[in-house]
Amino acid sequence: MDSTTKGTWVEFCSGDNLKLLGIGVSIQLLQQLCGMNAFMYDGPLIFDKLFGNEHAGRLFTLVSGVVNIFATIPGLFLVDKCGRTVLMKWSAVGMMFCSGVLASIGDLCFEDDIGTCGPWAKWTATLAICGFILNFAYGWGGMAWVYCAEMFPQKHRTKGVAATTDANWVGNILIAFLPPLMFANWGFNTFWVFVGTNCLCLFCAMSLPETKDKSLEEITLMFNHWFHPGECKATEDADVDSVDA
Repeated sequence: MDSTTKGTWVEFCSGDNLKLLGIGVSIQLLQQLCGMNAFMYDGPLIFDKLFGNEHAGRLFTLVSGVVNIFATIPGLFLVDKCGRTVLMKWSAVGMMFCSGVLASIGDLCFEDDIGTCGPWAKWTATLAICGFILNFAYGWGGMAWVYCAEMFPQKHRTKGVAATTDANWVGNILIAFLPPLMFANWGFNTFWVFVGTNCLCLFCAMSLPETKDKSLEEITLMFNHWFHPGECKATEDADVDSVDA
């Protein structure tokens, strides 16, 4: 079948494409579960707890939006220079570090929502939140979409992008529903969960092949080699033998 021929649903949900679908769904779920939208949805409440001021949450909305906008710009310039997976790796490490800082400061200084460490704790936590947003914006915020748009063969790309986008919305629902319950029961210890999910983001980024500097056709061949290294090596050896003969 020609690569431009429209693929069937049976083909889309089988073989190597099913593996690609699993990877894409995992990427988009992690893009949500890493914790960014927990800040977007519940950040004002976190700021209210940090500063004990109901107006602090409004300031967070402004600050987080500005940081998110400007921190996306480096990703635009670095995506083709550094690569998708490289930015995702550094992004995951940064989010993991910032989540750990928030969890540690919360345990130390904001037990039972009472600040006990002085103003430095509030501002350190604020910097950690901004750092988390910054690291998400240049990495997992955009690279997850880029990678999922490139990884599927041409005849399955439309279905693949649609399915992975749907997975992103599933993750969005989970991240909207679960963190308020976790914050209510665990407080700042909730950020240890995000340390764990960002460890998974790092593992995912380290495991995936890089798509930088490759055409869409080359990416399809790359994944074919990645899924079947033994078969491809045997084919290459056979081609070399036929040329030598």
